[in-house]
Amino acid sequence: MVFQNDKRDVSFLPKSSRATLAQVAQLAGVSQAAASLILKGDSKVSFAESTVARVCAAAKYLGYITEESTATPGGIFEKKVLAIITPSIASYSYYSTIIQAIDQAANSKGFDTLCFQSYYEEAREMRCISYLLHSDIAGVIFTFTPHNLEWIVQISNQLPVVIFGNNDLDVPLDIVKTDNYGAGVMLAEHIIDLGHRRVAYLHSKSDRWGYPSSIRKEGVIDTFRRKCPSAELFVTEREWKGELELGMYGLSIKSGYEMTLECLNGPRDVTAIIANSDAAAYGVLQAIHEKGYSVPADYSVCGVDNLIQSSQPGIDLTTIEHHIWEKGLLAFRMLYRQICGANYSEPTGITTTEFTNELIVRGSTGPPGR
Repeated sequence: MVFQNDKRDVSFLPKSSRATLAQVAQLAGVSQAAASLILKGDSKVSFAESTVARVCAAAKYLGYITEESTATPGGIFEKKVLAIITPSIASYSYYSTIIQAIDQAANSKGFDTLCFQSYYEEAREMRCISYLLHSDIAGVIFTFTPHNLEWIVQISNQLPVVIFGNNDLDVPLDIVKTDNYGAGVMLAEHIIDLGHRRVAYLHSKSDRWGYPSSIRKEGVIDTFRRKCPSAELFVTEREWKGELELGMYGLSIKSGYEMTLECLNGPRDVTAIIANSDAAAYGVLQAIHEKGYSVPADYSVCGVDNLIQSSQPGIDLTTIEHHIWEKGLLAFRMLYRQICGANYSEPTGITTTEFTNELIVRGSTGPPGR
């Protein structure tokens, strides 16, 4: 298998105790000399953390044996343990809801779960994979789209894998898909139909490929251009990287709060604010109330995710339901089918499933009041 956007051909790299250093270097995408220095742990030479993680994972995957690795113990888990790799648990309740759904479904079938946090960092992600490759873990679920998809496809030949991704993702893996573009379209249409013509979209910008907010933003922008070209849409962006969550809880709320203050203090007299997530919308509501305004009389506000908190009094947020809990349950069923193989009661094979978005209209949106 060759990925067109990747220069490495990982289509024929057998796993064997006779694997060569050249094969390790090829799979990791580095020179043979670099692979040798990394595997020897040469302290005189430094490499990017993600490069070191890729080389180590390649060596483990191929079964490359060095003098330093011969004493390494084998698997440490039982075959009744599943791994969940997630960007962050403390993201209000989005990922924690998915994880809990997976864990409960897994427990009903006699499995336990282990959870690793990557914070969207490639090196952390590769380290997690490397831990699992020679363990006797039963399978792994990524609650997001991994960095190295060609790696994950290769690994799926050895270990059952399920990933989450946008609806345009096309790789030979079991995928739980989210229509983030469609979510943006729904929100934009709702706000336009209410009569708003000066609207802000708050976008948490990430250097991470495929970050859902970027896709939602495209849906909002395209809909305004198509349905109401005379309207003014102001996109406010806040760039962040996953490692920020290492030292801060509630990053999305803080981001929404700060972007809203910029919007309210600036010259743009908007009447509606679309946040890229429910958590960001909570920050929007906080900023609006602190400034002495009300919702929806002064500003309409909406988000995406339909988190548990969004229906509570005082929040009552208009949002997009994309079935977070059900996605977690489905992800486990997909993985369980792979684990059971031919013994599963339903047909096997690569599956992609996309849930239909639903607009949940609550008290935070209404016609322009100003």
